[in-house]
Amino acid sequence: MRWLLIVLLAGCGGAGARAPLAPAGAEEPPPADAPSLPGPLAERYASLASALEAAGLRPEGPAETVFLPPGESHVTPLELPSGCLSVVAWGSAGIRDLDAALYAPDGRLLAEDVARDPHPALTACSEAPRRAWLQLTAYAGAGEVGWRRFGGPEAAHEAIAEALGGQPGRAGPDPGLDAELRALIRRGFTATHARILDLPGDAPLRFPLPLAAGECAAVVVRGAPVALHVEVGGERRVDAPEGERAAVQLCVPVETDAQVVVRSARPARVRALVARGRESRIGGEAGLWEGRRMAPSSPSADAALDAALEGRRPRARGRVALRRNEARRLRLPGRGCRAVLLAPGRGLQAAGPVGGELHRHAFEARVCDAGLEIVVRGRGELGWAVLAE
Repeated sequence: MRWLLIVLLAGCGGAGARAPLAPAGAEEPPPADAPSLPGPLAERYASLASALEAAGLRPEGPAETVFLPPGESHVTPLELPSGCLSVVAWGSAGIRDLDAALYAPDGRLLAEDVARDPHPALTACSEAPRRAWLQLTAYAGAGEVGWRRFGGPEAAHEAIAEALGGQPGRAGPDPGLDAELRALIRRGFTATHARILDLPGDAPLRFPLPLAAGECAAVVVRGAPVALHVEVGGERRVDAPEGERAAVQLCVPVETDAQVVVRSARPARVRALVARGRESRIGGEAGLWEGRRMAPSSPSADAALDAALEGRRPRARGRVALRRNEARRLRLPGRGCRAVLLAPGRGLQAAGPVGGELHRHAFEARVCDAGLEIVVRGRGELGWAVLAE
């Protein structure tokens, strides 16, 4: 007993004693917010949480776990607050494909994430608190599954797709808009954005729609009778039939700063959904089914070339007819290196050197041999001019 008492006193120390140092190589203690999870789940959670927190989301409530045999599901109630809440789930190494779905108490499907990955995510935005039911299903494989709620501003929830490398299921306050979103995802659209628009009634409301080369977009507006169209580079527009549900879709061959224009006869609050997708997944303009495409008022190849020359006298000029999306070698007069002006005419959406940038308007290129390899989008004439040095 005396020996034990000495050890305890030595361990307690006096007022000036220093805290014992951690042994070299010891791991840092986990942050106070870190959930208590089994080893494999903790490792996967750490990588997911860091990506989500970098996007501006914060964990809410404890992380929960369950074991799922192959093909089995687990259902649990989920209280949704006013605003937006995301639920992210992740599986251990034995889970190859984990699916998540969110249901209303009456059985309506609000959102689902059935991508072939082990980390589904769901986002629900509500105007008032409500209850929902979360279902997790081990579609392929078996093992432990964890899930946790994340809160934050709406813009942060929209960053989940980029943070996790997939498209989360989304449930909003408008069931019709949720159904629109699910239909678009099934047709190849992925990244989405939803917003509330307060229309003044006496003027159109505009918001930008920047599109990358080879990207398609769908815009759906619901909630009140509106007139909707998208202006594409000031050259063409896509119109929607006017109504309480208005929708347009478009694809662009080159990077474009489009504008969405919405107008109502009287002040109204509507919800707008913007979905995006790669042209290769959707099938290009031929794969779209919404909106009226207005014929572009593009000039002829000669007129486009005259406008681009701005009074300059070229050494030689001409035009060539090109088939749809054709790549061709243009044989141009002259020797040595020279500047060439190329102007897409009516029917051509864009043109450019093979392997280079595509242009909707006239552009200059440098040629140092007898020809220039070019590729076009659309079908029509391309004007060319060899410029004087």
